[in-house]
Amino acid sequence: MVSILLRCAHVQWLDLDQTDSHWTLTDSGRLRRIISDLPHPDRQQPSVVFFVGKRCKAETLRALYTSNNVSRRAAHGVANVLLDQTSDMAPHPVLLADCTLDATPTSLAGPWRMCHEAHRVTLAQHDLLDQDMVAFIQVNLLFSFSHVVCVFADDLGGNRAAARYVEKWTKLRLGTAGGLDVRPHLLVVTTESRDMDALMQVECHSCFDLTFESFYIVVLDKIAVMSNREKVRRILNHVIVDARQLRQERHLLLSASALADVFSRAVEAIGQDATTRVDLLTLSQHPAHSLARSLVARRLQHFLSLAVGPCPTSTIDQLLASALLVQGYIPTTHSFAPSIVFDRFFRPILDLVALPPRESTGGGSVTAVSIREQFASLFLHLGIHCTARDLRRQVLLRPAERTLSCGHPICEECLDGYYAPGYGVYTYVVDACLVCGRHVAMAFKVKGPTVMPSLLGFDGGGVRGVVALVLARRLQDALDVPYPFWEFFHSVVGTSVDGVIALDLIVHRSSLDESLARFRRWVTQIFPPKPYRCLPHCHKLRDLLIWLVRDSKYDSRVLETVMQQAFGTTQRLFEASSQSWSGLRLAIMATMASTSQLCIFTNYGGRADHHRDPGYRLLRPTKMAEEPLVARVTVAAPGYLRPKMVQGFGLLQDGGLRANNPIEAGLWELDSIWPGHARPRLVLSVGTGYQGSPAHELGGRRGFWYDSFMPRIIRAFLSSPCLHGQNSWISLLNRVDKAAQVDFFRLNLEFEEEEPALDDVAQIPWLCELTTNTTLNLIPYRNAIWASAFLFELIEQPLLSRGLYTCEGVIYCSFQDARPLLQAIRRAYTGPHIALDAKVLSRLGGDDDCCSGCGFFQSRVKFEVRHLDITVDLSIAFEKETRRHISSFPNTMQWFVDKQTRDGQLRSWHSVAKCPCSGSDRKRKTSWSGGSASKRARNG
Repeated sequence: MVSILLRCAHVQWLDLDQTDSHWTLTDSGRLRRIISDLPHPDRQQPSVVFFVGKRCKAETLRALYTSNNVSRRAAHGVANVLLDQTSDMAPHPVLLADCTLDATPTSLAGPWRMCHEAHRVTLAQHDLLDQDMVAFIQVNLLFSFSHVVCVFADDLGGNRAAARYVEKWTKLRLGTAGGLDVRPHLLVVTTESRDMDALMQVECHSCFDLTFESFYIVVLDKIAVMSNREKVRRILNHVIVDARQLRQERHLLLSASALADVFSRAVEAIGQDATTRVDLLTLSQHPAHSLARSLVARRLQHFLSLAVGPCPTSTIDQLLASALLVQGYIPTTHSFAPSIVFDRFFRPILDLVALPPRESTGGGSVTAVSIREQFASLFLHLGIHCTARDLRRQVLLRPAERTLSCGHPICEECLDGYYAPGYGVYTYVVDACLVCGRHVAMAFKVKGPTVMPSLLGFDGGGVRGVVALVLARRLQDALDVPYPFWEFFHSVVGTSVDGVIALDLIVHRSSLDESLARFRRWVTQIFPPKPYRCLPHCHKLRDLLIWLVRDSKYDSRVLETVMQQAFGTTQRLFEASSQSWSGLRLAIMATMASTSQLCIFTNYGGRADHHRDPGYRLLRPTKMAEEPLVARVTVAAPGYLRPKMVQGFGLLQDGGLRANNPIEAGLWELDSIWPGHARPRLVLSVGTGYQGSPAHELGGRRGFWYDSFMPRIIRAFLSSPCLHGQNSWISLLNRVDKAAQVDFFRLNLEFEEEEPALDDVAQIPWLCELTTNTTLNLIPYRNAIWASAFLFELIEQPLLSRGLYTCEGVIYCSFQDARPLLQAIRRAYTGPHIALDAKVLSRLGGDDDCCSGCGFFQSRVKFEVRHLDITVDLSIAFEKETRRHISSFPNTMQWFVDKQTRDGQLRSWHSVAKCPCSGSDRKRKTSWSGGSASKRARNG
């Protein structure tokens, strides 16, 4: 748990409290408060010295560190901590931690609790005595962060008693599951010459070398006080330097910021599992830890399949090693030893890859050992900043999500890491390709970390697709904004004929009116009407026989011609011309003819593997000539049109057979594109009309042609959630949490009569008129979509004062020009405002919120919460009883802290927000200033 706290005189760091059933470990946040006051916490690397004793310990600290008022520090619990004020500006400041044995713990209730928040975890360790539990926490938690442990033997009762206490540490020490073990240097200070052998024999204990790095004994003269002081100072400084150098050689010397972050996670980890010691590599949240192993393995396998011919093995080794190295070491994270990083994160990935056993012209074969050697060798030449060549290596491990006009792919991590912010929220300007150097001059928009994704889906339905188009046009009119309504969403899914509509709207960027005209022309060509004037029954019988012989009612060649004319022969889903600058994801459904498995064509690459089999496959044709077949296969309804062979995938047909309502598959894809989001912020499903449920008949059998097994099977098949879009939606809502159903919307039309056939082109005028004239209440849809365009971010860590957290944040509009949206809201409502639960925070679109020149919108808000884990609802109140929460609400402030925290720091777009009409920071155009909080007064 992370929070910025007010100045506090307490130095307590860790405390223990015991109840009848468990122990409670309390982290006061003291370490983070000290580190937040350092001038350069990202660059400074502190040394932690842990002192254990009583009176002698206090006298020594008071003599050695005269600037810290040690005599005023109360004896307390497991550990206190303070900063040596003489070293706060140094590259390696010294943190002084101390434990007064048998000290009375601070009560969990009372003034301290009200002063600042304590992070408490329950320990599962029950079988230890009171005096042993303190030692257990010290050796299994604090020793991993301490460089030197200094024990004062006289305070423990002499050398023999000190030896017993050290042996207790070695016996209570737990093993580490990850193998990365960090040990402090042990320094024992004594004035007794008796029982020296007992103290020296401690080093012979079987677990001593696993607990401590080295052992020093300092014998003082009881009379020469001044010389004793200098002796302890000299030896202690020497041991601190040795410990620091050793950790630096082993790549274990953490920065101050990393130290605070890892320690906070260590407290949480020891509460969850008290059977293993904390592991720094696991707790550091290494960037390679988030890699999906099977996904990366498949990408590496694909690369190796391309590395054929006379390619030297050393080149393959070096390229693979450099790709892993760039992913394993980024400038903002701690650089652990390459051997440890490779063995922990990358060797398991390579174990999943079938490395080529063949001998290449360069001699030797590609093995995990050879890649590991190259990995360690390249680490020695690792620079602070990545180069263009590094970008090429990164795409081996991360799926590409966007495409530049030069043809090279790029992921959103690279946009954030290599390119400058542009105008608009989470917009980046790409002036040149880092791979080929070609000038591209493109802008890309990405989803912010505090924005939950939204989904738009179009049902299939043949000629009833015109219903979806007219419903969409009515919704567009209700929104009263110039932006296409699908730009309010992050992902669009379509199936069957509405998959073609989605392709037309997003890939061709057609307007709804243009798409409606094109749709009517397409279906008329694909499903030509056949008037039977003379001998109609004979002609129908002849057509039926032709239908059965050629396996399709209509000529599939006409469909291919129409789709080629509409989308061309070179248009690809995954290329710059097919992708929206806003990053709108598009997924089109199809079905395998051999297995009836659902398949999805996408214009993106997912970031993560599915946790379990989703029941469908992602497809992307490898040849450009096969890309137009996406539109061809998604409408190939069995019986009406023949399936189409796509090389590498087999026969594919209409996606409506398995997902006529593609929303559920789209929700699975949201989790793949943006893993880690518990729920979508908005889901809108647009239907193609359905027949209302007929009244239940209580009579008996209606005859063989109605109630025999075949008609019953057909009715069950046609009304199944796979084929019936409305039933699929009802089935989905039954599985959605009731509280989340307010974010799920279905826009559909109910027919009083039987649904028109899929190929009944003559019904299109009637469908258009019916859909246009049917009364619909679009206000809830409109308000939900309007509110989804606004997002919230914290601009600094929440500040605890007088028992309440003060939260300061900014509300942005996801559109670069928010003026049309604000004007539409004001035309519909007289006094819209921003509210937190029932409290009004500000007026929506105040004078200082929206730039009059370009429409860039950001509104600063400030409010208080009792706890960061309390759920609050930030919403737009259109009227007194009409409100709609903005993106990612209701939620807790801790959720926003977690989402915005990166590399130990809370990051916000506010620090780089710019107004395009001035070319300067937006802060200059408003009456307030933001940014990170100023440094608090020092706590040392």
